Amino acid sequence: MPTIDFKDIGDVLNYEYRQGTIVSVNGADDTCVVTVDGSSTTALIFYH
Repeated sequence: MPTIDFKDIGDVLNYEYRQGTIVSVNGADDTCVVTVDGSSTTALIFYH
């Protein structure tokens, strides 16, 4: 699982999180296609 290694609190405060819509799920490799602001990208699904 990739992680975000922030250097300091400034990096944390400047990080931008975005909300998207899951379009499809690939259960074989735990990824999904997400649409954010009109463009699609592949993302990892992380769950406990």
